[in-house]
Amino acid sequence: MKRNSEGQILLNGLTLKEIGSIAFLLFFVSGIAGNAFYQNYSENQEKNLRIEKLKVEVKQYVARIDECTNVNDIFPSYYGNNPRSQERVSIVFDGFNKIIAAECFLFRNDQIHSNPYKNIVIAELGELPRNDSEEEIYQGLLYEIDKGIPFLVTGGSICADGSYSGSVGRGTCSWHGGYASKRGYIFRFNASVFERDPRIELGNLQQ
Repeated sequence: MKRNSEGQILLNGLTLKEIGSIAFLLFFVSGIAGNAFYQNYSENQEKNLRIEKLKVEVKQYVARIDECTNVNDIFPSYYGNNPRSQERVSIVFDGFNKIIAAECFLFRNDQIHSNPYKNIVIAELGELPRNDSEEEIYQGLLYEIDKGIPFLVTGGSICADGSYSGSVGRGTCSWHGGYASKRGYIFRFNASVFERDPRIELGNLQQ
């Protein structure tokens, strides 16, 4: 053990104060490195747990796709714009029955949407009050039935108040508001809500 000219104890040419400073610096640096390692480890663990959870959600999501009704199959267009087609009415009702019975809806790119119209009773839609989903179904039903054209079948007319008249021509529907004109509106699934697709997040995490 040596001392310098000022009487300070030297170890390997360094004073105890200098050695203490170096030790503190090494401890501080190792602490930062250890904390960074632990944080990185924790983040990786959390990420891996999230990935495993998402894999389960993806399986459930993909399986659910098979339960959903594809919106492209609800309103076939083969009756065209023939305003005198009796087939039109049955096709429209069949389409809306598919809507209210669907577990969920499948839009383009396999996007699942919820079904807020489930179990709506079509026969009761003419009664008030109607909630937003019922109103959307009701107006969409009116629109799809006649596409704004007053004649549903040969020799018959639909009046503005929704009633049916067996006659056509002058005076028809005069007591019922005249011919219907664009009743209702195109059904857009406005109340249907997009459900989060876990495949997107899983793909991002696995990149």
